[in-house]
Amino acid sequence: MKRFLLLCILSISCSTLFAGNKLGDKVQEMLSRVDSCASAEMIGSVVNEYESIIQDYGTDWRSYYWLAYGYMKKADYCFDKANRDKALDKALRYVERSRMLKLQHSETDILEALLLSKKIEIDPDDRTNKYAYQVKERLASAYKLDQLNPRYYLVKGVQSLADTIANPSKKAEAINYLKSSEKLFGPHDRDADKADPTWGFNEAQLFLNVLVPGRETYYNRKGEQVNSLLDAEADSEMKSIEKQLKKEQKKQAKENKKLAKSIAKAANAEDDDSASNKTKSSKSSSSKSSKDKKEEEEKEKKEKPKKTRNLP
Repeated sequence: MKRFLLLCILSISCSTLFAGNKLGDKVQEMLSRVDSCASAEMIGSVVNEYESIIQDYGTDWRSYYWLAYGYMKKADYCFDKANRDKALDKALRYVERSRMLKLQHSETDILEALLLSKKIEIDPDDRTNKYAYQVKERLASAYKLDQLNPRYYLVKGVQSLADTIANPSKKAEAINYLKSSEKLFGPHDRDADKADPTWGFNEAQLFLNVLVPGRETYYNRKGEQVNSLLDAEADSEMKSIEKQLKKEQKKQAKENKKLAKSIAKAANAEDDDSASNKTKSSKSSSSKSSKDKKEEEEKEKKEKPKKTRNLP
């Protein structure tokens, strides 16, 4: 009985892991397509296409999370405030559905805080009082759940940066938050799979490069300190190249295996044809030999002198 229960647990774990990997592939595919889009309409079309992940992986909170993230990206490209608001509202609905599956998680809190901040930006005068407390509450919850989450420091840095218009001294605070964010991406996201949230590294570096031109300390995606931005970008590019190379090698190995199988099949077919022809030839030769022998016997029989009776 114990063995049966163990096998059941292992089976469920393996199926969950497999489903997670498949979701990760879909997520990476969607994000890659979203990054190549140049308009809100294009992003909306792509994200709408990937809403099917809910049907396939609806028990995983990350399926709803990434749709929310996709609609947030669409909102960033909306120049019309009404359309931006609609995209953000849709993203918030997906965050709520994600929270129904994962009640407490720093990633959903951070994403919701960011979405609400973007709603405030549309109409600060009317919405600051309505949403500011919710943003503060979500970020406090995220910090309590995961104090080393780099996306928490990224959002805090962006908020401080927005406040520099009214309070220029906030710039130093924004820089400190963004520096913390940059160095935490490597250690925090090291063990993440493809379906886990790992976004934000490029954004953090972009803000820092503008705010601190010519800075001397950089971090790459692994969380390692490097001497220049070029080193950080080179590490990132090399990782991308290695990933693509492995993908191509895997594809080539698959094609080689398929070709070898095809050659082996053709060789087997040729051997079968050869054996069949040999058998037919042998049978034909045997038949001809038997026929020749029979004809020879008939000939000898005819040539043999008839036995005559001697008369007295």
